Amino acid sequence: MTNLSDYIYDLCQNSIHAKANTIILTLSLSNVLTIIIQDDGIGMDQEALDKVTNFNYTTNKNRSVGLGLSMIYDLVNQTEGSFELKSKKDHGTTLRLTFNHQHIDFPKFGNFGSIISDLYMYEDLTNIRLYIKNGQFYMFDLKQILSKEKTVGIKKYIEENINQKLRNIGVDI
Repeated sequence: MTNLSDYIYDLCQNSIHAKANTIILTLSLSNVLTIIIQDDGIGMDQEALDKVTNFNYTTNKNRSVGLGLSMIYDLVNQTEGSFELKSKKDHGTTLRLTFNHQHIDFPKFGNFGSIISDLYMYEDLTNIRLYIKNGQFYMFDLKQILSKEKTVGIKKYIEENINQKLRNIGVDI
């Protein structure tokens, strides 16, 4: 994974595999970058929570190693950040990450708008919300858009709109 957006997309895929209907992403940019991913999926028990940052652990039946959580855990540590994962079986999961985005090991931000526009295409998601905070505040609530026919034009509009808001707060896409 070369961009932060790649990591975040992989983590959102975890939410989808956990049968989430709602995914809420919060980006807050100040002295540190804080990213919070919340979902209402099936959650994890304590045994799984204790293992998720281990590269050799996965619940995926198609591969023998986990990627997203262990890799983001490593990136957080490399960039002098923090990693907090809370989950309860049948009640969803909240992942709170902080990064020193000025650190030499911090990756490029990447196309964050593409993540949201790709999530828009999933049929089982009934609500996606994105909050962007940096002195300015933007909220994207895609609940109404998700109930309409999925089109490439709307997907592109979502991507461009989100990326423009990120540029407005100084994020290099």
